[in-house]
Amino acid sequence: MKKMSEIIVAFVLILILFLKADPFHFLMPDELQMLLLCILSAAFALYSGIMFREKPADERESFHLALASRIGYLAGTISITVAIIIQDLMHQLDPVLLLILGIMIVTKLVTLLISKYRF
Repeated sequence: MKKMSEIIVAFVLILILFLKADPFHFLMPDELQMLLLCILSAAFALYSGIMFREKPADERESFHLALASRIGYLAGTISITVAIIIQDLMHQLDPVLLLILGIMIVTKLVTLLISKYRF
């Protein structure tokens, strides 16, 4: 089971992303938007730190960690690809989405190559 701190940080990160999207159309003032942006940055940094130092204790945990990483990567690439398709059909494609998808793919390939030669 994941550590409680990781679950709490992940929940806070999702909550901040939800609030940042402004789903209730409160039209938050700029100050509140900037505060949420700072909190989002801090929560993501904390979450990344927790994820980066995660060490499996045995083969089973190592498998679970690899599976979760693979599914998370797949969900991210599928989500970005769907967003690219939708925006392209609307003729309003944001090039940042293309850049993000490209970075994800290149990073995975480079990491795979480095790990094969290094380990």
